[in-house]
Amino acid sequence: KHKDAIRFYEEAVKFYPSSENFHFNLGLAYQEKGENNKAILEFMAAVALNPKISNYYYSLGRLYAKEEQMHFAKLFLNQSLILDPQNKEALKMIKHFKKEAKKAEEK
Repeated sequence: KHKDAIRFYEEAVKFYPSSENFHFNLGLAYQEKGENNKAILEFMAAVALNPKISNYYYSLGRLYAKEEQMHFAKLFLNQSLILDPQNKEALKMIKHFKKEAKKAEEK
C-alpha cells in the first residue's frame, strides 16, 4: 500500500515538481513507511513551495519530535501556530514540551 503511494507520488513530483501537495503527500507516504528523513525532505519542499500552510510546519514538528530533535520540533510547531493559532494538535504538543521541560528543571 505505502509502496504504491510512494511510487505514485514520486512520479507525480517528477512531472509536477512545483506542486506542494504532491511533495506533502509523498512526505506522508514516506512517514507512514517509517522513512522519516525522506519525509522531512518532502515536507521541506512543500514549505519552500508554499510557506503559508500551517499543516506543513506541523507535520515537520511532529516528525522532528518523533526523531527527538526537540529544537526543530518546537521551531516548526511554533511556526505552525503563527499561521494557525487554533491548531489544537500543535498547541497540545507545545504544552506537552513545556510540561516536560518544567519536570526536567525540577529534578
